[in-house]
Amino acid sequence: MKFKQSSRYAVPSNEDFEPGSNEEVLKNHFSIQSKEVMEALEERELNRTESELLSLLTENQKGFNEYIVSIHAGVSMNYEPIKKIFKRLLEHSV
Repeated sequence: MKFKQSSRYAVPSNEDFEPGSNEEVLKNHFSIQSKEVMEALEERELNRTESELLSLLTENQKGFNEYIVSIHAGVSMNYEPIKKIFKRLLEHSV
């Protein structure tokens, strides 16, 4: 698979771009053509996701801290707790 190098992503050469976007915006569900609008949306959603993730993590801060410490100590490689957190986050965002 060949890739076109953009300033931000390596894009497969057969990837579709949004019509009218000057090949600056990948095909998307919202038909956004403007690079600036897409960047603003990405930033807004990143901030929203970060905020939701932080609120989910603080709901069970002690357990989360112990989990992270155990991973860093090499005690646990069980990723189920973090998978559950992200699953809950995704359920809340839909």
